[in-house]
Amino acid sequence: PEIIVYPSHANFLFVKLSDKIAENIEKHNIYIRQFIWHNEKYYRITVGTKEENETLLNAIKEAL
Repeated sequence: PEIIVYPSHANFLFVKLSDKIAENIEKHNIYIRQFIWHNEKYYRITVGTKEENETLLNAIKEAL
């Protein structure tokens, strides 16, 4: 899968994304924090305003 979202009880999403999606998110000036664990890339995406979240979703849809 190109996106895996892990359960969270915080104000952020912890996800595994394909490089293509991560790069497209950053092209839209959305900065996500990258973590490397067991040589795999994971990302933390903080929940934003409605408009910010819509921009994020559009960036993901565009990459798919």
